[in-house]
Amino acid sequence: EKAEMKVGVIGVGKMGRNHARVYGELDAIDEVCVYDTDSVKMDDLAGVNVCESLEELLEHTDAVSVCVPTEDHFGVASAVIESGVHCLIEKPITSRLEEGEELVRRVEKKRKMMLLIVGVGHIEWFNLCLTIW
Repeated sequence: EKAEMKVGVIGVGKMGRNHARVYGELDAIDEVCVYDTDSVKMDDLAGVNVCESLEELLEHTDAVSVCVPTEDHFGVASAVIESGVHCLIEKPITSRLEEGEELVRRVEKKRKMMLLIVGVGHIEWFNLCLTIW
């Protein structure tokens, strides 16, 4: 029997909408939930469940994409890590080195208690070093 997988997207600007669309196209994903502090941004999204709060989204998902503006990555990712939900953070991980290092410490601390997968979304398609091969 197929396991149910529920995925959330936090922040539904351009990149968040793309994450929600792609998740919705994957057979392995049963449900896509979204949350944005600007509720108007969620009005025209189809095929997703709209959550009223970050806490609601985290209660109903197995993994999330953090697609908020970079300056908000630290706060949002911290809440996700604390909740124990797996997460993908859009690049860059944070706008300040100290915040990025603190997120890594928080993940390492949480991993001592449970399996937690955290990654940063960074594709290399446009990296000149890779495109010249």
